[in-house]
Amino acid sequence: MRMPGRSFVGPWRCGFPLATVVVLASACAGRTSNTASVRDSAGITVVDNAAPAAHRFRQVGTETTLDIGGADGIAFDRVSAVVRFPDGRIAVADQTPRILIFDAGGHPLLTLGRSGEGPGEFRMLGWLRLLGPDSLAAFDPFRDRVSIFADDGHFARTLAPTSPAHGRIHSQLLGAFGDGTFLGRVTVPTASSGGGVGLVRPSYRLERFGPDGTLLDSLTTVPGDELAVVQGVLVHARFARHTWFAVDSADVDVATSETFEIRTYDSRGTLRRIVRMPWTARPVTAADVGPQVAGRPQIPEPPTFPAISGLLLDAAGNVWAKAFDEDPQAPGDWFVFDATGRLLGDVVMPPRFQPMDIGGKDVLGVWRDSLDVEHVQRHPLLAGSGAGGGSGRSPR
Repeated sequence: MRMPGRSFVGPWRCGFPLATVVVLASACAGRTSNTASVRDSAGITVVDNAAPAAHRFRQVGTETTLDIGGADGIAFDRVSAVVRFPDGRIAVADQTPRILIFDAGGHPLLTLGRSGEGPGEFRMLGWLRLLGPDSLAAFDPFRDRVSIFADDGHFARTLAPTSPAHGRIHSQLLGAFGDGTFLGRVTVPTASSGGGVGLVRPSYRLERFGPDGTLLDSLTTVPGDELAVVQGVLVHARFARHTWFAVDSADVDVATSETFEIRTYDSRGTLRRIVRMPWTARPVTAADVGPQVAGRPQIPEPPTFPAISGLLLDAAGNVWAKAFDEDPQAPGDWFVFDATGRLLGDVVMPPRFQPMDIGGKDVLGVWRDSLDVEHVQRHPLLAGSGAGGGSGRSPR
């Protein structure tokens, strides 16, 4: 069984210690799972899933069993990660920057770190990762370094990507493997469109670093995030394709968004599995882009919408892939694949809610209210119930 290397996870199963999310949920409801064609191609397992059957997965309850932020006087500033400890405590990272630790009921316990350049201080906070049951790793993408805190909140150590030959490396760390090594990415420059207008997509070189930050291996190269070029300047296109990563103890799942496809590489960079699901590319039209503003260059957009806009893992090794929706306020539609790549079904998240830690009985994430105030919320996961179970649609 794959074990998670990311922080947004938790075990679950239908009735007994949670393992495969929806296959068992479907079995409990007397339904069979979606069919998939599995074949071997030069040592790579290729899983071609059929289109998802309608209404067959768990529901996310609309009620909240935890709500932190707003009326309780706790104000968050762009939450980037929410992690649950084995004992129920919750760690929240935002861009104050700081890490707030709460008990399972949402009561404040500790504050870790602060703004600064010194040990245990941050300029920015990205992902959080539990390193065993008693330490917490926090990545600062501005400084390209990881700060590790002990269970009692005391700062333990810092690691930063380095090379024996070149010293400090500008590598954005993506997560940690179970053996204590870290996965990072380095952007490989690509030719731009000169001084004109167009789209470019640089590559990412994936690299593995030791527990002390020393470069061990260059693993493989994958497509990076797509960027628009306007008069020689790189800018973000609204519907650009992004590359998403989810790191577990031995593998990294990668989705590049051209199609609904997830590639799984092991910690040595070997491609082990390709998982696919039917997806109909929808063209980006002039109405989607909007009218040209006089005196401003038009930002180029790709010809079609991306397929995927998020990737998470749960503790059973299931991969959750979010179908892209051009309306960020819309309910999030997540398609779930088990550890073998078979499609289990879809789950619809509440509007304006971003899941960050998926447990066996509930999901933790961030919800924004009508005033755009951030709340860390916990919603229960309920058994599927016919037409209320999911969208039952293929992504488009």
